Parts: sequence; structure tokens; C-alpha cells
Amino acid sequence: MTEPLPDMWNDAMMRYQLTIRVGEGVDLLKAYFKDSKLSELIDADTVDVASLERCPLGQAFGHYDEGLHALDIPWDKAYAYGFSLTAEDTPNDSQAAWQALNSIWAKEVRKADYA
Repeated sequence: MTEPLPDMWNDAMMRYQLTIRVGEGVDLLKAYFKDSKLSELIDADTVDVASLERCPLGQAFGHYDEGLHALDIPWDKAYAYGFSLTAEDTPNDSQAAWQALNSIWAKEVRKADYA
């Protein structure tokens, strides 16, 4: 029987996967809002992916659901763009996963205007 992976490894893999997904979300938003800087749409200091109004879609479109509709993303696929989490993302500590997702969005929003 194999040993379970250490929490540090699992955390690093989770952050890596979330960073890839957020990158997809950033690219999608940049393509949709071609003439705007992402930092003008999303406040990196207040982004809260668990909030329907302060999440990236909420800040850019007014509400999470409006963003999904405008971008033609089914609610069950929002995780693929870093707009939500799956049950697999939060097996032990959902608060840590949401905090990680928030920090990744904040970092990527700050970076996006310079890429």
C-alpha cells in the first residue's frame, strides 16, 4: 500500500491547478473586455471568489450569474476558469482552498495588465 502524499505536496498541487484555472479565467476576461485593463474591472484587494458580488465575475459583470451568462459558461464548468471550486478541491479544508483561490486571483489580476 502506498503512503498518502504529505499535506505540503497536496497544497502545492492544489495551488498549481488553481493557478492554471485562474489563468484560463484571466485570458477569458481579457478577451471579452479587450479595451479594458483587468485591474479596472477587478479590485485585487477585495476579490472574494466565494462572494457573488466581489468575485471576479461579480466585479466585472455586477453578479456571478451575469458573468457566467455573458461568457456562456455553464455553472458546473465555472471551476475550469477559476471562478469556483469543486468538491475535490476542498477535501479537508475548504477555507484554505478559498483563501488560496482569492490570493491567486489577486496576484493574477495585478499581473494581467503587464502581460
